[in-house]
Amino acid sequence: MTSNEDAKVAAQAALKWTAALRWHRARLAPAQPSCPPSDSDQALTDSDLAALNNVLQAVVAERIHLQELWEQAVSAHKTLLQQRGELMADYQNKQSTFKPDHPDMLRLTAQINQIDQEIKSDVIKQSPLKTHYEAMLQQEVLLSVVTDCAARVSRL
Repeated sequence: MTSNEDAKVAAQAALKWTAALRWHRARLAPAQPSCPPSDSDQALTDSDLAALNNVLQAVVAERIHLQELWEQAVSAHKTLLQQRGELMADYQNKQSTFKPDHPDMLRLTAQINQIDQEIKSDVIKQSPLKTHYEAMLQQEVLLSVVTDCAARVSRL
């Protein structure tokens, strides 16, 4: 089956299970959710289940990729905050010796300002990344529940 055919089958399966997805979205909890009631109109074929599993695998891969990007961004942000703290400590130590217009103090001020700009830029870049990661995580959980329920129902 081609990826285009997988996508069509997955889309059809998703349409069949829209009600189930809404049901789970309304009731999703950390505990094991139960499957919604099924009727014969929502019966899935093996190809439907395979397509759902393919979509789930793609969502998991994307979520893992976004998680790695998010962790890298958080690590980089922590590094910037640590560097800023070290520069501020250095500035405080030299403040008792030098005036604010001394070249060393001016250099430290410029470095602190540069890091402040990088931190602001990081925060702006991180917000959509975090939102996308969290949305993909929620999609993974919901799709996993729907796929699991679909598999249970198909075994009946």
